[in-house]
Amino acid sequence: CLSSWDIKCPWSTTPTPQQATADIFVLGAEGTGKTSFLNLLAGRDPHVPRHFRTDRVSHQNISMGDFTIRAFDIPGGETEAFQRESIIRDSTRHSNLGVVSVVSFGFHEGLFQSEQALDADTADLHFLKERRQAELEMLDEWIPILCGTKGCAKWIITLATKADLWWQNGDNQPVLEYYRSGAYWRALEKWARHIPHSVHSFSSLDQRFYEEVPMTGHYDGPMRAHDRAMIERRLTEHLKAASL
Repeated sequence: CLSSWDIKCPWSTTPTPQQATADIFVLGAEGTGKTSFLNLLAGRDPHVPRHFRTDRVSHQNISMGDFTIRAFDIPGGETEAFQRESIIRDSTRHSNLGVVSVVSFGFHEGLFQSEQALDADTADLHFLKERRQAELEMLDEWIPILCGTKGCAKWIITLATKADLWWQNGDNQPVLEYYRSGAYWRALEKWARHIPHSVHSFSSLDQRFYEEVPMTGHYDGPMRAHDRAMIERRLTEHLKAASL
């Protein structure tokens, strides 16, 4: 299958009988890019209209090598909190469970008005800070259950999406450091210090924030392809290790 950038997709949505099964919970606050990420992995168009939001738990089967991944797209809005709690508390029935925590440094595009998110032609710093707090609150919902003493999560990938909006020129990337050693990591390590965890930059597509704020211009096509390959490799490593 081909993505919208004509990159060969190694994933298939048609499982074979010989494949082992692994489950992935894709969790994150509203508007971080969870559905876009899953669409890209499945070889579909990653573009999701801003006003279209996932309002119920759904899953799709994705074949990857020797595994059939059941990827659960779990909505991140406040009104779907009961759905999240139900599937998280029922997580013990899921096999080889891993978590992809989708974050975007506050660049959340949901049902918020542009007046809330923008300050003239730039992202409103107060809005970004509030939405990063929402990412931390989302962690508090699932970490104690999935990663506590009776938790069944075997690994965590933190996917810092929308890199086209925050990637800076040069090797120093404050956004990645925030998720690797800042407030996000401090909240996560309380429960998940013993679980394999990695942080990766990612961008499903180039898209202006609220159709107004431009991309930084430092995150290009080769970087996107590299990040996608890194995610696929890390997922494969986790799936193999969890099945042993």
